[in-house]
Amino acid sequence: MRWQGMKGAEARDSESTGRWGEPTSTLCRGESGEGKALQVSHSQRCDREDLFSSLWDLAWRHPFSSAWRQPRPRRILSDWARLVFAVVSGPLMLNIRRIDSLDMPGLSPYRTLQRTREHMRDRLFVVHGEKTVQLLLGSGFVVVSLLVSEAWLERVRPLCEKRSESIDVYIGTKALLQEVVGHSMYQPILAVGKIPLEPTLEQVLMRSPRPYLFVAFDGISNAENLGALVRNCAAFGAQALLVGETSGSPYIRRSVRASMGSILRLPAVHLNRLDRTLAELCEIGVKCVAAHPRSDSRTAMDVDLTGDCCLVFGSEGDGISKSTLAVCDERAALPQTALVDSLNVANAGAALLYEVWRQRGRFSGSCAIPPFGAPEPPKSPS
Repeated sequence: MRWQGMKGAEARDSESTGRWGEPTSTLCRGESGEGKALQVSHSQRCDREDLFSSLWDLAWRHPFSSAWRQPRPRRILSDWARLVFAVVSGPLMLNIRRIDSLDMPGLSPYRTLQRTREHMRDRLFVVHGEKTVQLLLGSGFVVVSLLVSEAWLERVRPLCEKRSESIDVYIGTKALLQEVVGHSMYQPILAVGKIPLEPTLEQVLMRSPRPYLFVAFDGISNAENLGALVRNCAAFGAQALLVGETSGSPYIRRSVRASMGSILRLPAVHLNRLDRTLAELCEIGVKCVAAHPRSDSRTAMDVDLTGDCCLVFGSEGDGISKSTLAVCDERAALPQTALVDSLNVANAGAALLYEVWRQRGRFSGSCAIPPFGAPEPPKSPS
């Protein structure tokens, strides 16, 4: 018995006509949708459908399932359900297409790199560069497509072929890829991934080990600064990012690149009111510490950071907003000369995060938790 079906983005975006397991799909590997279809016996199909139904019912009865019944979370859950079904069914395919223009519908995320709001609305993000693309391919995030030169495809093909989902691979010239990003490229390779289901603050608290270490962003809009700060958060063991309503998203392409893909290792919670969230954390005993370079602030070395804490960073121009500053328990400054009044937010973040590690005596390992909505990547056998 063979599964009939669709290719690439068409298969991902099409709507099922019944319960999952009733529609059929072609499982194969090849170029441009060509290849030998995977034959599945009737008994194998029934076993896989039973397993899929059990996973679906378990997810639907989950304590947080009520939040998934809304249209957008429901679509995200459907995407992950398809991925689980693909894993138990066998390998899928690489849909390789050679292009000489950017007119194909599947290339829309690459044509609209400057339209970050559209990407956030569609829960898509673009990564650029060999290391970040390799990190994405080795992660649990859903990979939608790749835009790459032929020579660079061979470098990542082994990682692509280990993926469970179907990936659209567009092969273009280096000149075409440079047209996409608007500047010369040393590494002509880009990829589009899906932003995973965003956690709630309650979920973050339940999954994070004690003592907590969260980092909040207030009004940080510069993509490079934001990305560099995310990289520091991953390096020094932050467990989650709290992104305020006036901050940019860490999933913006330049932020992802500046973070060297570190956002793929940290859950991010986008908030409508950062000050209210920080007030809630203070109520449950999480110390909120504002990075504030004013004369009345204590130095970071004088603030006790050994317990549960959330570090709050603001923009370089305006700093932390008054409403956010008012709910923080402490203000911490970094000692420095009078020649400058403040440090770059990423540099200040690195220094303050290191101070947390110094006080806690933690100089190895990591306490970061995996992003919510994305499974942990498989670990290599020791």
